[in-house]
Amino acid sequence: MTLAGTLKYKNSGRWVAPTAGKAIAVWFDPAGDAKPVRIKTLKTNTKGAYGYKHSQSRSGTWVVKFAGKSNLEADRATDYVRTYVKGPWNYPGKDLDCSDVRKKVWVGSDDYHRLDADGDGWGCDSWG
Repeated sequence: MTLAGTLKYKNSGRWVAPTAGKAIAVWFDPAGDAKPVRIKTLKTNTKGAYGYKHSQSRSGTWVVKFAGKSNLEADRATDYVRTYVKGPWNYPGKDLDCSDVRKKVWVGSDDYHRLDADGDGWGCDSWG
């Protein structure tokens, strides 16, 4: 997963980047009951850009926060990322039943094992 953005503000009707080195806090709010976690603080470059690469293993919302500084207001942006785990249910082979898989799984449009009874892309819904 790559998180990237640009911090800008409006000055005389034009969007401009502030000077380099503005702090951007990166948070991850996992799906479910887990609390949000502060991941890192990034610094903007001379064009106001920032970026971060992370191995995504759980669905949730990424949040970037700018705390504000002098004439710049605080602001934040969010984006939800859904992750899917690959497993034997994603490939043809030995026939599987939900009692073999024992959890709700993403099968998409390739439901080789007929695990998705309602056709929504999720197999074994009752194991939720």
